Amino acid sequence: MTTETISERQVCIHAFIGLLGNGVTVAIYQIFPWDMVGWHSGGGSKGAANNMGYIGFEICEDGLADAAYFIKVCQEVAELCAMLVQDLLHRARQALHDPPQREPRAGHHQ
Repeated sequence: MTTETISERQVCIHAFIGLLGNGVTVAIYQIFPWDMVGWHSGGGSKGAANNMGYIGFEICEDGLADAAYFIKVCQEVAELCAMLVQDLLHRARQALHDPPQREPRAGHHQ
């Protein structure tokens, strides 16, 4: 697991979006699984929003002077968000068609 210690806290985002080592290609570099809770948002020692299913990614800046880079990064962000929404919809549809079986509560007879 990749984490960074900041002010005595461990933090981790899910991905970076920016230039690869070749200095030309813009891509997403995922460092943490999408379905795991990251530590990247909110206030307090663990963040107020960290357990709400948010995904965190950072856009690597280039000095804010290259419009072509900005457009490429925005395209990657749009594609990432579209992929994540499609995955969420797929999982929601699966849950509707194949809901999890619930265990009877103690003291409850069927």
